[in-house]
Amino acid sequence: MNYSKIILSLILFISCSYGQYDIFESSGDKIPDIDSLISIISQYDVIFLGVENFDSISNVLDYEIFDALTEKNKDIALSLDILEADNQGIVNDFLDGKISGQELHVSSNIDINIIQVFLPLIKLAKNKGLPIIAANIPNRFCRIVAHFGIEKLGSLSEQEQKNLPQQTFFFNDRYKELFKERLQEQKTHLEKQDENINNLYQSHCLADEKMAESISNFLFQNPGYKVFMINNSFHSDYRLGIVQKLNIRSPMLRIVTIKNFPVPKMAKIDYNQLLDKSDFLILTFQ
Repeated sequence: MNYSKIILSLILFISCSYGQYDIFESSGDKIPDIDSLISIISQYDVIFLGVENFDSISNVLDYEIFDALTEKNKDIALSLDILEADNQGIVNDFLDGKISGQELHVSSNIDINIIQVFLPLIKLAKNKGLPIIAANIPNRFCRIVAHFGIEKLGSLSEQEQKNLPQQTFFFNDRYKELFKERLQEQKTHLEKQDENINNLYQSHCLADEKMAESISNFLFQNPGYKVFMINNSFHSDYRLGIVQKLNIRSPMLRIVTIKNFPVPKMAKIDYNQLLDKSDFLILTFQ
């Protein structure tokens, strides 16, 4: 018996019973429930779920959305921004039963608190025999660019360069302006750093490029599959970031974006200000 799934379903049932989440289309129209959302998004090739942070209600909803998608689409892959491309072999070993969840955590160097959040999803994919895409660029490459600039990547070994995206675009567009605004919000942190803002932006875009490339390559190699991608919401807000990069690589893909936004207890929020960030908005009330 799958006790973890029973527990997660029970938590979701309790959450739903107390009305702890609302779903909206970008038009502002309300979606009545998760099943209605699934009926819509299951028609797309790539489903992006942008998350703000890790909370119990959001985590359960993420699990239930993916679980429901797997029931409608037997050929679907889970893609995660916490998994780096050079760890794909380790992820495959876990899926093949060669290593445990603990060994996956140790071998991939993912923070224990983060891996525990995503382990139910990862195990769900494993139990259903579904592939998992280790989508992101190795973080050490982003650190190199942030500190020394994009040119420094030329000093990487031939083997290391295989984990770099094959093409990169650094647009002076809305995404860059949003990135600068985000840095401004973290001004105290920035004052302690000597990185050039342009280096930081290119480092950030490099991750977007690699995740888009990972998804595009997987779909090219596996015709008929769909991809469910979970990432930090900034990387897919306004259909920019990974979404923009994926559209460049694979313009014929049908892509839908969801933003999962947690609302603190007793907080008042004007959700209309969030509607244009994604095709669907999920508000989870803490």
